Amino acid sequence: MQLTKSIQILRALIFHLLIGFGFYFTIFNAATAETLVIGSSKSAIKIEKITIFDEPWALTFINQDELVVSTKKGALWLVQKDGKKSLIEGIPEIAYGGQGGLGDILPHPNFSQNNLLYLSFVASKNNGRTRGAKVIRAKLENGKLINHQLVWEQLPHTRGRGHFSHRLAFGPEGSSHEGMLFISSGDRQIMHPAQTFDNNLGKIIRLHDDGLIPVDNPYTDMGFPANTIWTLGHRNVLGLSFSPDNELWANEMGPLHGDELNLISKGEITAGL
Repeated sequence: MQLTKSIQILRALIFHLLIGFGFYFTIFNAATAETLVIGSSKSAIKIEKITIFDEPWALTFINQDELVVSTKKGALWLVQKDGKKSLIEGIPEIAYGGQGGLGDILPHPNFSQNNLLYLSFVASKNNGRTRGAKVIRAKLENGKLINHQLVWEQLPHTRGRGHFSHRLAFGPEGSSHEGMLFISSGDRQIMHPAQTFDNNLGKIIRLHDDGLIPVDNPYTDMGFPANTIWTLGHRNVLGLSFSPDNELWANEMGPLHGDELNLISKGEITAGL
């Protein structure tokens, strides 16, 4: 039963991914675009290249006509429907290198009213000797991010430049997670902290949109940072998304072909670590 359900959700995720790419390249066409058609005559997808980026990491629609795209080195781009792009100012200081840099982008569920964007990125401490991921939210106004607010920070900062993870997802409208912010936190290639509660490495975090801690998280009686944890035992989650039936799924990068697609449930300890 679980295997059947996993196959069904995987098909749904692939379908939505393909539809998303088709939608993206249908809207964002340009006279100078390079066109490629893939697939069969019954399921062809038209891909049009409209612009290029240096190490793009994430993209998100903020309305029907505009995309925001992040690049690892710290540039955030606003891309118009005609393919033109402009730099968004007000980006925090980024620690670039290895797997670190500017990461995910997520509009607030009420972005059309409040213009709030969430960014994940890697920052350094101790004169650059240690690093960790952060999540901020800021208001996008006239091409600039203003009123930065720290929402979450990876603790502790450690040496090394891998397994930051820092993917973001909001709970869907009408679900029990409506308005809740989920953040994936990698194990920073240390592994053992992923199974303990005195840190937030190797975890999926659940917070209110302003960073406050929900009272119905599974470990609220254990104090901070355990009270922020939704699941633990993760390695390096690089995809985080809700399915059409409001279940949270994560795809996790494993060593030597050990990648996983996992259903995320409250208080779960994964078998990954």
